[in-house]
Amino acid sequence: MFLRNVLLLLPICAALGQDLTPNAAEWGPQAGPWQVSISTGKSQYSAGEPIEVTGTLKNISDRPVRFKNNVPSLFIMDVRLPVTPGIPWSQRAQPLAAGHPQPGEAFHTISMDEPAGWETARKYDLRKLVDMSAPGDYHVTFSTTQPTRSAAEGAAGLQKPHVTVTSNEITITIVAAAK
Repeated sequence: MFLRNVLLLLPICAALGQDLTPNAAEWGPQAGPWQVSISTGKSQYSAGEPIEVTGTLKNISDRPVRFKNNVPSLFIMDVRLPVTPGIPWSQRAQPLAAGHPQPGEAFHTISMDEPAGWETARKYDLRKLVDMSAPGDYHVTFSTTQPTRSAAEGAAGLQKPHVTVTSNEITITIVAAAK
């Protein structure tokens, strides 16, 4: 009897805990030697609650590659706003630089060659960069432009080609704050 009740309540408990489900770290498509991932601690937030997003850039090649810290920020974000009734598509927020790294985070001020497997992560409070006060689903991606060669490859390695690397897409749901 106890087991039957637990099995009946399990889907209800899972539905209640859905807002605690993290937007797990997944990777966007590979571009040259790079991949980008973005993730959050959970997928549902109350209006006005901080929304910490972690963006990670990784050298997935088997060789060193030049990393360029794009000033003023490593990432550009694309936020698709909730669908407005009467408009059949999701409006796009202005693309903004995702800010400077937080104090204590690794930060390169110059371009450097980074070894295979190297990665850097930056954390941002998305709420401080975009008005996310309206309830609904926001679709978020980050991108960055990076070189595809190392400095050791000569002058050609310091110039083009560059690639634009785009992250996975995450959905952040904003719910109305309880009154």
